[in-house]
Amino acid sequence: MPIRSLLIWGVIALVLVVLFEAMNGGNNNLRGATELPYSALMDRVEQGSIQSVTTQNDMLIAAAKDGKSHYVTYLPQGTMANVVERLDAAGVVVDTKQPKQGPGIGDMMLAILPMLLLIGAWFFFMRQMQGGGRGGAMGFGRSKAKLAHRSQRPHHV
Repeated sequence: MPIRSLLIWGVIALVLVVLFEAMNGGNNNLRGATELPYSALMDRVEQGSIQSVTTQNDMLIAAAKDGKSHYVTYLPQGTMANVVERLDAAGVVVDTKQPKQGPGIGDMMLAILPMLLLIGAWFFFMRQMQGGGRGGAMGFGRSKAKLAHRSQRPHHV
């Protein structure tokens, strides 16, 4: 398989991976969630309308008892311990997710993409310039006519 075909398939695969990560990346619990201030979330906890809360870093993702509503609340740094105590006292199920550590595969692919595009363009132009007699980078004005051999010429009387 020529290098050009491999390069094209590699770029297509890379674009698909980046698009997949962009579509599925991030926290899936946040999709469709309503951002709610801390005081409003605590009011709903006291009313008994919150079933469970997932903590991640300084963010709370709350699920309502109806099963349809999700809320996101961002906390000031260092207040998570007090909030978890209040949620426990109210009988809310608290789950904690480990914080994301380091860049994901999508972040790495996105960082590498510009470099790969530059290398691909460099390969493309270098291959075009190696054309020699078959056209090459500046071969657009050359004639494709060929000289005929004496045996192929018509005889004149």
